[in-house]
Amino acid sequence: MKLKLLILIQLLFLTQAYSQNKYSPQSFRLPPEVKIKTKHPSIVDLSYKLTNNEKPHDYSNITNTYDKRYDLNNLSKYESNPELQAYLKEAAKFFNAIKPKFRSLYSDMELWYIYIYDVNLSKQLIL
Repeated sequence: MKLKLLILIQLLFLTQAYSQNKYSPQSFRLPPEVKIKTKHPSIVDLSYKLTNNEKPHDYSNITNTYDKRYDLNNLSKYESNPELQAYLKEAAKFFNAIKPKFRSLYSDMELWYIYIYDVNLSKQLIL
């Protein structure tokens, strides 16, 4: 009986620890009409550059093409899609508000990743 209770408690702790490393897609700033295929995606923590820590082991998961797909310097070309244009205006505000010392640390691809998936880090970069 004690063994079963111990196993149950360990399973509860493992489940709790696993769920803390996952995020809800509702907390992301995804472009309009973009959907995430999984309910609990795992997100790479790019704050390692701020703390001089090592690159995360899952860094290769951050590849995206948003930095190449959207032209934030010419938002008028998105007038046919007002929802996308509004999204890109908000993204442009974020990119323009990033402090220069942080701007030099991250590539455009990393900054798009932070903007979309890591709201807490994005707030750090502009405060």
